[in-house]
Amino acid sequence: MKTVIEHAAKWAVRALLLLAFALTFACQATREPAMRPATLTFGIVCEEDAPPENRTGPFAWRAVGGAAVHELYLEREPLTVRPAQVVQSTDHSGMPAVSVSFAGEDAARFEAFTARNVDRTLVILIDGVVVSVAVIAEPLPANVQISAGFSQAQVDELIARLSR
Repeated sequence: MKTVIEHAAKWAVRALLLLAFALTFACQATREPAMRPATLTFGIVCEEDAPPENRTGPFAWRAVGGAAVHELYLEREPLTVRPAQVVQSTDHSGMPAVSVSFAGEDAARFEAFTARNVDRTLVILIDGVVVSVAVIAEPLPANVQISAGFSQAQVDELIARLSR
């Protein structure tokens, strides 16, 4: 009988320790995390015949409403910048979007990057994930609107991630 009680006591202690661990983890998960800011990167799609040493990827991309996933390869010199301001906006069709502006050196780098890549396909990545693809029609000023048929929840998440 004593071994049954000892065995039950050991399992009860293990269960309490597991519960304490789970509660500690849950409390940490609900605290405001001190996470690093999201990485905002702009890349240019490579020509299909670009040698492998001149490109990076593949990155998966699915167009809004599209079923097919496309693989994109980017030139090796993407531009990573830190947003100065991130706000909600609406795109040309009234859908929720995110407007991002840059300041200082990042603004100058962004403007130069878009100026030398007019008529090329721009890929916007957040933490290495493609969120939007567009063609650069003209050199862009130090702000950009990220839109891709986002829901309000997706816009809220993007703003939170980029505003850290």
